[in-house]
Amino acid sequence: MRPAALTSPRERGALRQLRPLYPLLWEQRGRLALGVVLLLVITALSVSAPLVVRAMLHEVNQPWSQLITWLFWVASGVLLYAGAMWGAPLVLRQMGDAVVVKLKEQVFAHLLRLSPAFYDQQQSGELLSRLSEDAFTLYRGLSTDVPTSAVGALTMVLGGVLAFWLNPTLTAWLLLGALLTFIFMGWLGRTLRRLTRQQQQMVAEQSAFAQERLATMKTVQAYAQEARVASTYAQLHQKFLAQRWRYNCTFGAMIAAAALLQYGAYVLVLGVGLWQMQQGQLLLPDLIAYFVYVAIIGSSFQQVAHLLPFLQTAAGATERLFEILETPLTITNPTRPRSLPSAKGGRAVGFKGVEFAYPSRPERLVTQGLNLTVPANARVALVGPSGAGKTTVFQLLMRAYDPQRGQITLDGVPVKQLRLDDLRAQFALVSQDPVIFATSVLENIRFGRTNATQAQVETAAKAAFAHDFISKLPKGYQTLVGERGVMLSGGERQRVAIARAILCDPKVLLLDEATSSLDSHAEAMVQKALDRLMVGRTTLVIAHRLSTVQDADLIVVLDGGRVVAQGTHKQLLKSCALYRVLAARQLRD
Repeated sequence: MRPAALTSPRERGALRQLRPLYPLLWEQRGRLALGVVLLLVITALSVSAPLVVRAMLHEVNQPWSQLITWLFWVASGVLLYAGAMWGAPLVLRQMGDAVVVKLKEQVFAHLLRLSPAFYDQQQSGELLSRLSEDAFTLYRGLSTDVPTSAVGALTMVLGGVLAFWLNPTLTAWLLLGALLTFIFMGWLGRTLRRLTRQQQQMVAEQSAFAQERLATMKTVQAYAQEARVASTYAQLHQKFLAQRWRYNCTFGAMIAAAALLQYGAYVLVLGVGLWQMQQGQLLLPDLIAYFVYVAIIGSSFQQVAHLLPFLQTAAGATERLFEILETPLTITNPTRPRSLPSAKGGRAVGFKGVEFAYPSRPERLVTQGLNLTVPANARVALVGPSGAGKTTVFQLLMRAYDPQRGQITLDGVPVKQLRLDDLRAQFALVSQDPVIFATSVLENIRFGRTNATQAQVETAAKAAFAHDFISKLPKGYQTLVGERGVMLSGGERQRVAIARAILCDPKVLLLDEATSSLDSHAEAMVQKALDRLMVGRTTLVIAHRLSTVQDADLIVVLDGGRVVAQGTHKQLLKSCALYRVLAARQLRD
Protein backbone atom coordinates (compact mmCIF):
# COMPACT_ATOMS: atom_id res chain seq x y z
CA MET A 1 0.00 0.00 0.00
CA ARG A 2 1.40 3.35 -1.02
CA PRO A 3 1.28 6.48 1.15
CA ALA A 4 -1.89 8.47 0.62
CA ALA A 5 0.15 11.53 -0.35
CA LEU A 6 1.14 9.84 -3.60
CA THR A 7 -2.15 8.23 -4.54
CA SER A 8 -4.99 10.61 -3.71
CA PRO A 9 -5.63 13.07 -6.57
CA ARG A 10 -7.17 16.34 -5.51
CA GLU A 11 -10.07 17.51 -7.59
CA ARG A 12 -8.96 21.02 -8.39
CA GLY A 13 -8.98 23.21 -11.44
CA ALA A 14 -5.95 23.09 -13.68
CA LEU A 15 -4.86 26.61 -12.77
CA ARG A 16 -5.22 25.83 -9.07
CA GLN A 17 -3.09 22.73 -9.56
CA LEU A 18 -0.40 24.98 -11.04
CA ARG A 19 -0.49 27.28 -8.00
CA PRO A 20 2.44 25.57 -6.18
CA LEU A 21 4.63 26.76 -9.06
CA TYR A 22 4.05 30.42 -8.24
CA PRO A 23 7.11 30.80 -5.94
CA LEU A 24 9.34 29.29 -8.63
CA LEU A 25 7.77 31.53 -11.27
CA TRP A 26 8.37 34.55 -9.04
CA GLU A 27 12.10 33.73 -9.06
CA GLN A 28 11.90 34.05 -12.86
CA ARG A 29 9.79 37.22 -12.73
CA GLY A 30 12.12 39.12 -15.06
CA ARG A 31 11.79 36.58 -17.87
CA LEU A 32 8.12 36.10 -17.06
CA ALA A 33 7.42 39.85 -17.29
CA LEU A 34 9.27 40.14 -20.60
CA GLY A 35 7.42 37.12 -21.95
CA VAL A 36 4.05 38.56 -20.90
CA VAL A 37 4.87 41.90 -22.58
CA LEU A 38 5.79 40.11 -25.81
CA LEU A 39 2.59 38.05 -25.66
CA LEU A 40 0.58 41.25 -25.17
CA VAL A 41 2.29 42.77 -28.21
CA ILE A 42 1.39 39.68 -30.27
CA THR A 43 -2.22 39.82 -29.07
CA ALA A 44 -2.58 43.56 -29.60
CA LEU A 45 -1.23 43.40 -33.14
CA SER A 46 -3.44 40.40 -33.96
CA VAL A 47 -6.70 41.98 -32.82
CA SER A 48 -5.88 45.39 -34.34
CA ALA A 49 -5.36 43.98 -37.84
CA PRO A 50 -9.09 43.91 -38.81
CA LEU A 51 -9.55 47.54 -37.72
CA VAL A 52 -6.58 48.59 -39.84
CA VAL A 53 -7.99 46.72 -42.86
CA ARG A 54 -11.41 48.29 -42.26
CA ALA A 55 -9.91 51.79 -42.06
CA MET A 56 -7.89 51.28 -45.24
CA LEU A 57 -10.95 50.01 -47.12
CA HIS A 58 -12.91 53.08 -46.04
CA GLU A 59 -10.09 55.29 -47.38
CA VAL A 60 -9.49 53.39 -50.60
CA ASN A 61 -10.36 56.48 -52.61
CA GLN A 62 -7.77 58.67 -50.84
CA PRO A 63 -4.50 59.76 -52.56
CA TRP A 64 -1.91 57.03 -53.05
CA SER A 65 0.61 58.86 -50.85
CA GLN A 66 -1.79 58.52 -47.90
CA LEU A 67 -2.25 54.81 -48.60
CA ILE A 68 1.54 54.43 -48.74
CA THR A 69 1.69 55.83 -45.17
CA TRP A 70 -0.85 53.22 -44.09
CA LEU A 71 1.18 50.47 -45.75
CA PHE A 72 4.37 51.69 -44.02
CA TRP A 73 2.71 51.40 -40.60
CA VAL A 74 1.28 48.00 -41.52
CA ALA A 75 4.76 46.79 -42.57
CA SER A 76 6.21 48.13 -39.31
CA GLY A 77 3.55 46.25 -37.37
CA VAL A 78 4.38 43.05 -39.28
CA LEU A 79 8.08 43.39 -38.38
CA LEU A 80 7.20 44.04 -34.73
CA TYR A 81 4.87 41.04 -34.75
CA ALA A 82 7.59 38.81 -36.22
CA GLY A 83 10.08 39.99 -33.59
CA ALA A 84 7.64 39.31 -30.77
CA MET A 85 6.84 35.88 -32.22
CA TRP A 86 10.58 35.09 -32.15
CA GLY A 87 11.26 36.54 -28.70
CA ALA A 88 8.26 35.27 -26.74
CA PRO A 89 8.91 31.52 -27.19
CA LEU A 90 12.63 32.03 -26.57
CA VAL A 91 12.10 33.88 -23.28
CA LEU A 92 9.31 31.62 -22.06
CA ARG A 93 11.22 28.43 -22.88
CA GLN A 94 14.20 29.74 -20.96
CA MET A 95 11.86 30.47 -18.08
CA GLY A 96 10.31 27.00 -18.35
CA ASP A 97 13.76 25.38 -18.35
CA ALA A 98 14.80 27.27 -15.22
CA VAL A 99 11.56 26.53 -13.33
CA VAL A 100 11.49 22.82 -14.16
CA VAL A 101 15.19 22.31 -13.42
CA LYS A 102 14.78 24.04 -10.04
CA LEU A 103 11.69 21.95 -9.27
CA LYS A 104 13.48 18.71 -10.23
CA GLU A 105 16.40 19.69 -7.98
CA GLN A 106 14.02 20.35 -5.08
CA VAL A 107 12.16 17.08 -5.61
CA PHE A 108 15.38 15.06 -5.86
CA ALA A 109 16.85 16.73 -2.77
CA HIS A 110 13.62 15.98 -0.88
CA LEU A 111 13.71 12.36 -2.03
CA LEU A 112 17.22 12.06 -0.61
CA ARG A 113 15.96 13.23 2.79
CA LEU A 114 12.94 10.93 3.01
CA SER A 115 13.38 7.96 5.32
CA PRO A 116 13.51 4.33 4.17
CA ALA A 117 9.91 4.01 5.40
CA PHE A 118 8.88 6.03 2.35
CA TYR A 119 10.83 3.82 -0.06
CA ASP A 120 9.49 0.67 1.59
CA GLN A 121 6.14 1.55 0.01
CA GLN A 122 7.24 3.08 -3.29
CA GLN A 123 8.58 1.81 -6.60
CA SER A 124 11.72 3.60 -7.72
CA GLY A 125 10.58 3.38 -11.36
CA GLU A 126 7.47 5.38 -10.58
CA LEU A 127 9.48 8.05 -8.77
CA LEU A 128 11.89 8.26 -11.72
CA SER A 129 8.90 8.61 -14.05
CA ARG A 130 7.81 11.66 -12.10
CA LEU A 131 11.28 13.15 -12.26
CA SER A 132 11.60 12.59 -16.01
CA GLU A 133 8.31 12.28 -17.90
CA ASP A 134 6.20 14.47 -15.61
CA ALA A 135 8.93 17.10 -15.48
CA PHE A 136 9.11 17.17 -19.29
CA THR A 137 5.32 17.46 -19.50
CA LEU A 138 5.45 20.39 -17.11
CA TYR A 139 8.21 22.03 -19.16
CA ARG A 140 6.16 21.75 -22.33
CA GLY A 141 3.16 23.19 -20.54
CA LEU A 142 5.07 26.16 -19.10
CA SER A 143 7.00 27.03 -22.23
CA THR A 144 4.39 26.32 -24.91
CA ASP A 145 0.93 25.22 -23.82
CA VAL A 146 0.15 27.77 -21.11
CA PRO A 147 1.52 30.81 -23.05
CA THR A 148 -0.31 29.77 -26.21
CA SER A 149 -3.52 29.23 -24.27
CA ALA A 150 -3.09 32.64 -22.62
CA VAL A 151 -2.66 34.34 -25.99
CA GLY A 152 -5.69 32.52 -27.37
CA ALA A 153 -7.86 33.43 -24.38
CA LEU A 154 -6.76 37.07 -24.42
CA THR A 155 -7.31 37.27 -28.17
CA MET A 156 -10.83 35.90 -27.75
CA VAL A 157 -11.65 38.49 -25.08
CA LEU A 158 -10.23 41.52 -26.89
CA GLY A 159 -11.53 40.33 -30.25
CA GLY A 160 -14.96 39.81 -28.71
CA VAL A 161 -14.99 43.34 -27.29
CA LEU A 162 -14.07 44.87 -30.65
CA ALA A 163 -16.54 42.62 -32.48
CA PHE A 164 -19.30 43.79 -30.10
CA TRP A 165 -18.32 47.38 -30.82
CA LEU A 166 -18.65 46.74 -34.55
CA ASN A 167 -21.95 44.82 -34.41
CA PRO A 168 -23.68 44.22 -31.02
CA THR A 169 -26.55 42.16 -32.46
CA LEU A 170 -24.36 39.60 -34.17
CA THR A 171 -22.03 39.40 -31.20
CA ALA A 172 -24.89 38.70 -28.79
CA TRP A 173 -25.92 35.64 -30.85
CA LEU A 174 -22.31 34.45 -31.00
CA LEU A 175 -21.86 34.85 -27.23
CA LEU A 176 -24.92 32.70 -26.58
CA GLY A 177 -23.48 29.90 -28.72
CA ALA A 178 -20.06 30.30 -27.10
CA LEU A 179 -21.57 30.10 -23.60
CA LEU A 180 -23.31 26.80 -24.36
CA THR A 181 -20.13 25.43 -25.93
CA PHE A 182 -18.01 26.47 -22.93
CA ILE A 183 -20.39 24.72 -20.54
CA PHE A 184 -20.10 21.53 -22.56
CA MET A 185 -16.29 21.83 -22.82
CA GLY A 186 -16.01 22.49 -19.08
CA TRP A 187 -17.69 19.16 -18.40
CA LEU A 188 -15.36 17.47 -20.88
CA GLY A 189 -12.39 19.20 -19.22
CA ARG A 190 -13.16 17.62 -15.86
CA THR A 191 -13.34 14.23 -17.54
CA LEU A 192 -10.03 14.88 -19.32
CA ARG A 193 -8.33 15.82 -16.04
CA ARG A 194 -9.37 12.50 -14.48
CA LEU A 195 -8.30 10.50 -17.57
CA THR A 196 -5.00 12.39 -17.74
CA ARG A 197 -4.19 11.52 -14.15
CA GLN A 198 -4.95 7.87 -14.80
CA GLN A 199 -2.76 7.89 -17.93
CA GLN A 200 0.19 9.36 -16.05
CA GLN A 201 -0.16 6.73 -13.36
CA MET A 202 -0.19 3.97 -15.97
CA VAL A 203 2.97 5.33 -17.60
CA ALA A 204 4.63 5.38 -14.18
CA GLU A 205 3.60 1.75 -13.58
CA GLN A 206 5.08 0.74 -16.93
CA SER A 207 8.37 2.48 -16.09
CA ALA A 208 8.49 0.88 -12.65
CA PHE A 209 7.83 -2.59 -14.06
CA ALA A 210 10.42 -2.25 -16.83
CA GLN A 211 13.09 -0.87 -14.53
CA GLU A 212 12.63 -3.61 -11.94
CA ARG A 213 12.71 -6.43 -14.49
CA LEU A 214 15.73 -5.03 -16.34
CA ALA A 215 17.58 -4.63 -13.03
CA THR A 216 16.91 -8.31 -12.25
CA MET A 217 17.46 -9.62 -15.77
CA LYS A 218 19.79 -12.42 -14.67
CA THR A 219 17.07 -13.84 -12.44
CA VAL A 220 14.46 -13.47 -15.18
CA GLN A 221 16.62 -15.37 -17.62
CA ALA A 222 17.71 -17.95 -15.04
CA TYR A 223 14.08 -18.96 -14.52
CA ALA A 224 13.24 -18.71 -18.26
CA GLN A 225 10.59 -16.07 -17.61
CA GLU A 226 11.38 -13.77 -20.55
CA ALA A 227 8.13 -14.57 -22.37
CA ARG A 228 5.94 -14.10 -19.28
CA VAL A 229 7.60 -10.81 -18.36
CA ALA A 230 7.22 -9.57 -21.93
CA SER A 231 3.56 -10.62 -21.89
CA THR A 232 2.92 -8.75 -18.64
CA TYR A 233 4.60 -5.66 -20.06
CA ALA A 234 2.39 -5.94 -23.16
CA GLN A 235 -0.71 -6.24 -20.96
CA LEU A 236 0.23 -3.01 -19.20
CA HIS A 237 0.40 -1.31 -22.59
CA GLN A 238 -2.94 -2.77 -23.67
CA LYS A 239 -4.47 -1.37 -20.52
CA PHE A 240 -2.90 1.99 -21.34
CA LEU A 241 -4.23 1.87 -24.92
CA ALA A 242 -7.77 1.23 -23.65
CA GLN A 243 -7.47 4.22 -21.37
CA ARG A 244 -5.95 6.24 -24.19
CA TRP A 245 -8.99 5.42 -26.37
CA ARG A 246 -11.32 6.98 -23.79
CA TYR A 247 -9.03 9.99 -23.57
CA ASN A 248 -8.92 10.43 -27.36
CA CYS A 249 -12.71 10.18 -27.62
CA THR A 250 -13.15 12.90 -25.00
CA PHE A 251 -10.47 15.04 -26.61
CA GLY A 252 -12.10 14.61 -30.02
CA ALA A 253 -15.46 15.68 -28.63
CA MET A 254 -13.87 18.83 -27.28
CA ILE A 255 -12.27 19.66 -30.63
CA ALA A 256 -15.53 18.91 -32.47
CA ALA A 257 -17.41 21.29 -30.18
CA ALA A 258 -14.87 24.02 -30.85
CA ALA A 259 -15.07 23.44 -34.61
CA LEU A 260 -18.88 23.51 -34.51
CA LEU A 261 -18.82 26.87 -32.77
CA GLN A 262 -16.18 28.29 -35.11
CA TYR A 263 -17.72 27.30 -38.43
CA GLY A 264 -21.26 27.77 -37.19
CA ALA A 265 -20.25 31.32 -36.36
CA TYR A 266 -19.04 31.83 -39.94
CA VAL A 267 -22.43 30.76 -41.33
CA LEU A 268 -24.31 32.97 -38.86
CA VAL A 269 -22.16 36.04 -39.56
CA LEU A 270 -22.34 35.56 -43.31
CA GLY A 271 -26.12 35.14 -43.29
CA VAL A 272 -26.98 37.95 -40.87
CA GLY A 273 -24.32 40.24 -42.32
CA LEU A 274 -25.64 39.88 -45.86
CA TRP A 275 -29.20 40.52 -44.64
CA GLN A 276 -28.03 43.70 -42.80
CA MET A 277 -26.24 44.89 -45.95
CA GLN A 278 -29.44 44.44 -47.98
CA GLN A 279 -31.27 46.50 -45.36
CA GLY A 280 -28.61 49.23 -45.53
CA GLN A 281 -27.58 48.63 -41.92
CA LEU A 282 -24.03 47.42 -42.68
CA LEU A 283 -21.29 48.43 -45.10
CA LEU A 284 -19.01 45.95 -46.87
CA PRO A 285 -15.78 47.11 -45.08
CA ASP A 286 -17.54 46.64 -41.73
CA LEU A 287 -18.73 43.15 -42.70
CA ILE A 288 -15.24 42.18 -43.84
CA ALA A 289 -13.68 43.48 -40.61
CA TYR A 290 -16.29 41.69 -38.50
CA PHE A 291 -15.81 38.47 -40.45
CA VAL A 292 -12.06 38.69 -39.84
CA TYR A 293 -12.70 39.15 -36.11
CA VAL A 294 -14.91 36.08 -36.07
CA ALA A 295 -12.15 34.15 -37.85
CA ILE A 296 -9.58 35.34 -35.30
CA ILE A 297 -11.85 34.51 -32.36
CA GLY A 298 -12.73 31.12 -33.86
CA SER A 299 -9.08 30.28 -34.48
CA SER A 300 -8.19 31.31 -30.93
CA PHE A 301 -11.03 29.24 -29.58
CA GLN A 302 -9.78 26.21 -31.52
CA GLN A 303 -6.31 26.91 -30.21
CA VAL A 304 -7.49 26.96 -26.61
CA ALA A 305 -9.58 23.83 -27.17
CA HIS A 306 -6.58 21.96 -28.59
CA LEU A 307 -4.32 23.07 -25.77
CA LEU A 308 -6.73 22.57 -22.88
CA PRO A 309 -5.88 18.84 -22.60
CA PHE A 310 -2.17 19.66 -22.54
CA LEU A 311 -2.84 22.25 -19.84
CA GLN A 312 -4.65 19.57 -17.84
CA THR A 313 -1.69 17.25 -18.33
CA ALA A 314 0.77 19.91 -17.16
CA ALA A 315 -1.40 20.56 -14.13
CA GLY A 316 -1.48 16.83 -13.36
CA ALA A 317 2.30 16.60 -13.71
CA THR A 318 2.71 19.54 -11.33
CA GLU A 319 0.46 17.83 -8.81
CA ARG A 320 2.39 14.56 -9.00
CA LEU A 321 5.74 16.32 -8.50
CA PHE A 322 4.49 18.42 -5.60
CA GLU A 323 2.98 15.34 -3.98
CA ILE A 324 6.58 14.23 -3.43
CA LEU A 325 7.62 17.63 -2.10
CA GLU A 326 4.64 17.66 0.25
CA THR A 327 5.49 14.23 1.68
CA PRO A 328 6.52 15.03 5.26
CA LEU A 329 9.98 14.17 6.56
CA THR A 330 9.70 11.65 9.38
CA ILE A 331 13.40 11.70 10.32
CA THR A 332 14.48 15.29 11.00
CA ASN A 333 17.18 17.26 12.77
CA PRO A 334 16.45 18.38 16.34
CA THR A 335 15.57 22.02 16.91
CA ARG A 336 18.40 22.32 19.46
CA PRO A 337 21.05 19.77 18.49
CA ARG A 338 23.66 18.58 20.94
CA SER A 339 27.29 17.73 20.25
CA LEU A 340 29.06 14.50 20.97
CA PRO A 341 31.99 14.53 23.39
CA SER A 342 35.40 14.16 21.81
CA ALA A 343 36.67 10.60 21.56
CA LYS A 344 39.99 9.15 20.42
CA GLY A 345 38.64 5.67 19.82
CA GLY A 346 35.17 4.23 19.38
CA ARG A 347 31.91 5.28 21.03
CA ALA A 348 29.63 3.52 23.44
CA VAL A 349 26.24 2.43 22.12
CA GLY A 350 23.10 1.99 24.21
CA PHE A 351 19.54 0.73 23.65
CA LYS A 352 17.07 1.16 26.49
CA GLY A 353 13.53 -0.21 26.31
CA VAL A 354 13.40 0.14 22.52
CA GLU A 355 10.20 -0.96 20.81
CA PHE A 356 9.90 -0.66 17.05
CA ALA A 357 7.62 -1.79 14.24
CA TYR A 358 8.22 -1.00 10.57
CA PRO A 359 5.65 1.50 9.18
CA SER A 360 4.61 -1.01 6.53
CA ARG A 361 3.81 -3.56 9.27
CA PRO A 362 2.76 -1.52 12.30
CA GLU A 363 1.06 -4.48 13.95
CA ARG A 364 4.33 -6.49 14.25
CA LEU A 365 6.95 -5.36 16.75
CA VAL A 366 10.45 -6.16 15.51
CA THR A 367 12.10 -5.11 18.77
CA GLN A 368 10.27 -5.46 22.09
CA GLY A 369 11.80 -3.64 25.03
CA LEU A 370 15.31 -4.08 23.61
CA ASN A 371 18.07 -3.34 26.13
CA LEU A 372 21.65 -3.43 24.90
CA THR A 373 24.90 -1.82 26.05
CA VAL A 374 28.00 -1.83 23.86
CA PRO A 375 31.14 -0.39 25.50
CA ALA A 376 33.43 1.89 23.50
CA ASN A 377 36.04 0.02 21.41
CA ALA A 378 34.34 -3.34 22.01
CA ARG A 379 33.73 -5.96 19.35
CA VAL A 380 30.17 -7.19 19.73
CA ALA A 381 28.57 -9.91 17.62
CA LEU A 382 24.80 -10.05 17.16
CA VAL A 383 23.42 -13.52 16.55
CA GLY A 384 19.93 -14.93 16.37
CA PRO A 385 17.40 -16.57 14.08
CA SER A 386 16.00 -14.81 11.03
CA GLY A 387 13.64 -12.00 12.06
CA ALA A 388 15.24 -11.59 15.50
CA GLY A 389 15.94 -7.88 14.83
CA LYS A 390 19.67 -7.89 14.10
CA THR A 391 19.59 -5.68 10.98
CA THR A 392 16.96 -3.49 12.63
CA VAL A 393 19.49 -2.64 15.35
CA PHE A 394 21.75 -1.12 12.67
CA GLN A 395 18.85 0.75 11.04
CA LEU A 396 17.69 2.28 14.33
CA LEU A 397 21.22 3.20 15.38
CA MET A 398 21.76 5.29 12.24
CA ARG A 399 18.20 6.72 12.48
CA ALA A 400 16.97 5.23 9.23
CA TYR A 401 13.90 4.77 11.40
CA ASP A 402 12.91 6.03 14.85
CA PRO A 403 11.54 3.63 17.47
CA GLN A 404 8.00 4.01 18.78
CA ARG A 405 9.28 3.75 22.36
CA GLY A 406 12.59 3.74 24.18
CA GLN A 407 15.87 5.55 23.69
CA ILE A 408 19.06 4.95 21.72
CA THR A 409 22.28 6.68 22.79
CA LEU A 410 25.78 7.27 21.51
CA ASP A 411 28.26 8.02 24.30
CA GLY A 412 25.24 8.72 26.48
CA VAL A 413 23.74 11.30 24.10
CA PRO A 414 20.30 10.37 22.65
CA VAL A 415 20.68 9.99 18.91
CA LYS A 416 17.51 12.06 18.36
CA GLN A 417 19.34 15.04 19.89
CA LEU A 418 22.16 14.90 17.32
CA ARG A 419 22.18 16.40 13.85
CA LEU A 420 21.70 13.65 11.28
CA ASP A 421 24.97 14.50 9.52
CA ASP A 422 26.90 14.41 12.81
CA LEU A 423 25.26 11.16 13.87
CA ARG A 424 25.78 9.28 10.62
CA ALA A 425 29.36 10.50 10.30
CA GLN A 426 30.13 8.29 13.31
CA PHE A 427 29.32 5.10 11.39
CA ALA A 428 30.54 3.07 8.47
CA LEU A 429 28.48 0.17 7.21
CA VAL A 430 29.96 -2.80 5.34
CA SER A 431 27.32 -5.30 4.24
CA GLN A 432 27.41 -8.66 2.47
CA ASP A 433 26.14 -6.95 -0.68
CA PRO A 434 28.01 -3.62 -0.67
CA VAL A 435 26.71 -0.71 -2.69
CA ILE A 436 29.05 0.03 -5.59
CA PHE A 437 28.19 2.89 -7.92
CA ALA A 438 28.56 2.88 -11.70
CA THR A 439 31.55 5.18 -11.63
CA SER A 440 35.32 4.84 -11.12
CA VAL A 441 37.02 2.92 -8.33
CA LEU A 442 38.40 6.24 -7.06
CA GLU A 443 34.98 7.84 -6.77
CA ASN A 444 33.56 4.73 -5.11
CA ILE A 445 36.21 4.73 -2.39
CA ARG A 446 35.90 8.43 -1.61
CA PHE A 447 32.11 8.50 -1.81
CA GLY A 448 31.86 9.25 1.92
CA ARG A 449 34.75 11.73 1.88
CA THR A 450 34.68 13.50 -1.46
CA ASN A 451 37.58 15.85 -0.66
CA ALA A 452 40.07 13.01 -0.11
CA THR A 453 43.25 13.15 -2.17
CA GLN A 454 44.53 10.42 -4.47
CA ALA A 455 47.21 9.57 -1.91
CA GLN A 456 44.65 9.24 0.89
CA VAL A 457 42.49 6.99 -1.29
CA GLU A 458 45.45 4.76 -2.11
CA THR A 459 46.43 4.55 1.58
CA ALA A 460 42.91 3.40 2.43
CA ALA A 461 42.95 0.90 -0.44
CA LYS A 462 46.26 -0.56 0.75
CA ALA A 463 44.85 -0.96 4.27
CA ALA A 464 41.90 -2.81 2.74
CA PHE A 465 44.22 -5.06 0.65
CA ALA A 466 42.63 -3.58 -2.46
CA HIS A 467 45.49 -1.56 -3.94
CA ASP A 468 47.11 -4.47 -5.75
CA PHE A 469 44.05 -5.58 -7.70
CA ILE A 470 43.04 -1.97 -8.40
CA SER A 471 46.47 -1.25 -9.87
CA LYS A 472 46.01 -4.15 -12.29
CA LEU A 473 42.71 -2.81 -13.64
CA PRO A 474 42.85 -1.28 -17.18
CA LYS A 475 42.86 2.30 -15.90
CA GLY A 476 43.76 1.70 -12.29
CA TYR A 477 41.75 3.88 -9.91
CA GLN A 478 40.03 5.57 -12.87
CA THR A 479 38.54 2.29 -14.12
CA LEU A 480 34.75 2.34 -14.42
CA VAL A 481 33.28 -0.63 -12.56
CA GLY A 482 29.83 -0.78 -14.20
CA GLU A 483 26.38 -0.76 -12.66
CA ARG A 484 26.49 -2.18 -9.11
CA GLY A 485 30.20 -2.93 -9.62
CA VAL A 486 29.52 -5.71 -12.11
CA MET A 487 33.11 -5.52 -13.41
CA LEU A 488 34.47 -6.55 -9.99
CA SER A 489 34.32 -9.88 -8.17
CA GLY A 490 32.49 -10.25 -4.85
CA GLY A 491 35.69 -10.05 -2.83
CA GLU A 492 36.91 -7.03 -4.78
CA ARG A 493 33.63 -5.20 -4.19
CA GLN A 494 33.90 -5.94 -0.48
CA ARG A 495 37.45 -4.60 -0.29
CA VAL A 496 36.45 -1.42 -2.15
CA ALA A 497 33.64 -0.97 0.40
CA ILE A 498 36.09 -1.54 3.26
CA ALA A 499 38.50 1.00 1.77
CA ARG A 500 35.60 3.46 1.66
CA ALA A 501 34.94 2.79 5.34
CA ILE A 502 38.63 3.17 6.27
CA LEU A 503 38.80 6.50 4.45
CA CYS A 504 35.77 7.79 6.41
CA ASP A 505 37.55 6.87 9.69
CA PRO A 506 34.34 6.06 11.62
CA LYS A 507 34.00 5.72 15.38
CA VAL A 508 31.56 2.83 15.07
CA LEU A 509 31.85 0.07 12.50
CA LEU A 510 28.76 -1.89 11.45
CA LEU A 511 29.41 -5.21 9.70
CA ASP A 512 26.39 -6.97 8.23
CA GLU A 513 27.56 -10.40 7.09
CA ALA A 514 30.51 -8.84 5.31
CA THR A 515 32.14 -12.17 4.44
CA SER A 516 29.23 -14.63 4.30
CA SER A 517 28.96 -14.81 0.50
CA LEU A 518 32.67 -15.10 -0.32
CA ASP A 519 34.86 -18.07 -1.12
CA SER A 520 37.61 -19.01 1.30
CA HIS A 521 40.37 -17.07 -0.47
CA ALA A 522 38.32 -13.89 -0.84
CA GLU A 523 37.06 -14.24 2.75
CA ALA A 524 40.61 -14.45 4.05
CA MET A 525 41.59 -11.24 2.25
CA VAL A 526 38.46 -9.40 3.37
CA GLN A 527 38.84 -10.63 6.96
CA LYS A 528 42.41 -9.27 7.06
CA ALA A 529 41.10 -5.90 5.89
CA LEU A 530 38.32 -5.98 8.47
CA ASP A 531 40.74 -6.83 11.26
CA ARG A 532 42.71 -3.71 10.43
CA LEU A 533 39.55 -1.63 10.19
CA MET A 534 38.23 -2.74 13.61
CA VAL A 535 41.31 -1.58 15.52
CA GLY A 536 40.48 1.35 17.81
CA ARG A 537 36.78 1.35 16.93
CA THR A 538 33.53 0.08 18.35
CA THR A 539 32.38 -2.79 16.13
CA LEU A 540 28.96 -4.40 15.85
CA VAL A 541 28.86 -7.54 13.72
CA ILE A 542 25.83 -9.43 12.46
CA ALA A 543 27.20 -12.94 12.28
CA HIS A 544 26.18 -16.33 10.94
CA ARG A 545 29.62 -17.94 10.99
CA LEU A 546 31.49 -19.37 13.94
CA SER A 547 34.75 -17.81 12.77
CA THR A 548 33.15 -14.37 12.93
CA VAL A 549 31.96 -14.58 16.56
CA GLN A 550 34.84 -16.44 18.24
CA ASP A 551 37.02 -13.32 18.43
CA ALA A 552 34.21 -11.04 19.65
CA ASP A 553 34.53 -9.44 23.09
CA LEU A 554 30.80 -10.01 23.59
CA ILE A 555 28.17 -12.07 21.80
CA VAL A 556 24.55 -10.89 22.08
CA VAL A 557 21.83 -13.43 21.31
CA LEU A 558 18.62 -11.87 19.97
CA ASP A 559 15.26 -13.57 19.63
CA GLY A 560 11.88 -11.96 19.02
CA GLY A 561 13.38 -8.49 19.26
CA ARG A 562 14.83 -9.06 22.74
CA VAL A 563 18.25 -9.85 24.19
CA VAL A 564 17.89 -13.37 25.55
CA ALA A 565 21.53 -13.96 26.43
CA GLN A 566 24.98 -12.45 26.18
CA GLY A 567 28.51 -13.54 26.93
CA THR A 568 31.50 -15.16 25.26
CA HIS A 569 31.30 -18.09 22.91
CA LYS A 570 32.24 -20.62 25.59
CA GLN A 571 29.89 -19.09 28.16
CA LEU A 572 26.91 -19.14 25.80
CA LEU A 573 27.52 -22.73 24.75
CA LYS A 574 27.02 -23.68 28.40
CA SER A 575 24.23 -21.27 29.37
CA CYS A 576 22.05 -20.60 26.28
CA ALA A 577 20.10 -23.36 24.53
CA LEU A 578 19.23 -21.13 21.55
CA TYR A 579 22.91 -20.29 21.04
CA ARG A 580 23.82 -23.99 21.09
CA VAL A 581 21.22 -24.59 18.35
CA LEU A 582 22.57 -21.67 16.31
CA ALA A 583 26.12 -22.86 16.79
CA ALA A 584 25.17 -26.30 15.57
CA ARG A 585 23.03 -25.25 12.61
CA GLN A 586 24.13 -21.80 11.47
CA LEU A 587 27.36 -20.65 13.09
CA ARG A 588 29.63 -22.85 11.06
CA ASP A 589 32.49 -22.33 8.63
